[in-house]
Amino acid sequence: LLRFGLDGISLGSDTLVFTAAGLPTAYATVSVEQGLLTPSASSPLSIVQGDSALLVAFVRTPDGYAAQTTTTQTLTATVSDTSLVVIDGAGNTLSAQPSFELGAGVTLLQVWVRGLTPGVGTVTIGGPNFRPLQLTYTVRAP
Repeated sequence: LLRFGLDGISLGSDTLVFTAAGLPTAYATVSVEQGLLTPSASSPLSIVQGDSALLVAFVRTPDGYAAQTTTTQTLTATVSDTSLVVIDGAGNTLSAQPSFELGAGVTLLQVWVRGLTPGVGTVTIGGPNFRPLQLTYTVRAP
């Protein structure tokens, strides 16, 4: 019996070849697919105009299991409507398409979203190694 682990560092598939004296050669194909960002159930999707909400998203394997980044990952956020902006922890508005760096070993992403005007808008966060996460926010008048 042989047990080992693999860390995927780039998307794609490859074939592993196992050989041992006196035994037939064995082959296994492994695939590295885009990971998931799964929002926390406590991340609010309704914001009062002028207030902010913390979006917390967990790193998951393609089939939904808890995971961590194996290498540094860069994610980008886009906002679909002028009713929302992405801000930093100090309340400063970030660029039109802010990026976030997740170091190796990270299990979650935290992003602040501020409601500017009443309406509905979508925040999309993604990167080369992650499927896009889309969350729709409703901004309510005070």
